[in-house]
Order: sequence, then structure tokens, then C-alpha cells
Amino acid sequence: MKLSINSVSWLIVETPSPFHPKLGNVHGYTEPYKKRIVIDSLLPYWDKLETYLHELIHAVGTEVDIEILYGLTADEELVEHVTSGIVWYIQNGLARYRKNKMIAEKVFYVIFKKELDDYCTDEEIQEFVVIYTDVLFTYIVKLF
Repeated sequence: MKLSINSVSWLIVETPSPFHPKLGNVHGYTEPYKKRIVIDSLLPYWDKLETYLHELIHAVGTEVDIEILYGLTADEELVEHVTSGIVWYIQNGLARYRKNKMIAEKVFYVIFKKELDDYCTDEEIQEFVVIYTDVLFTYIVKLF
């Protein structure tokens, strides 16, 4: 599947049990310089959704150039905290989330601000949230 992140084309590939050259067997990974995301196609529903949400943070972080979110400098614990907040929101607020992008954007801003406040300006966080929410509403909500 192809998707556009901040007007840049990315490729998402689903494959059984992906192998990352440095990490070994993983649920998914992002290759920022190849503009590619690889997801394990055999994952159960919620695990696959969580992996998509996680890898898209890395991809959007690449396009907004928030280094702590992508590449070798990515802080995986920080990305996991954000992903957990988003998954919780989707599981508990799915009806609103699917209907109202503006509500989702506001909730995502709170989640990202809490985690990224020490690393980014408010403007960078807001830009990230707008692009991330757009990607989720354009692609992920349709898949899940």
C-alpha cells in the first residue's frame, strides 16, 4: 500500500514475520531513508493496529524532522508511551474518533505534548499531530 505523508510517498509492506537486519525478528519496522514501513501480516488485529500506529510515528517523525522519533536516535520508550496513549484512546473513544477528526487531533495533541514537550517546540508538536492525524484518518481508519 502506498500512502502520502506530508506530500512524500511512502510504501507499506505486510509480510509474515519480518526480519530487520539489526533487530532480528520484529512486529514491524520503518526505513526512513527508503520511505518504507514493514508490518508483520500474521499479527492479531489489535497487535497489528498498534504496530501500524507505532511505525507511523517513526515515519511522520521523519517527515516533520523530529529526530527523537526516527532513525538511530529514536527513543523507542517514548514512542511506545505515545502509541499506548493512542491505542487506549482508539479502544475507548472509537465512535468519536471515527466521526470527528478535530476531536482526535486535540486528544493526540495532549498525548504527544506530554511526551515530546522536552524535545520539541509547541509548533513542531502541532505540525506532527496534524500530519499524524491526517494519515490515520486517510489510511488507518479505513484498514481497521
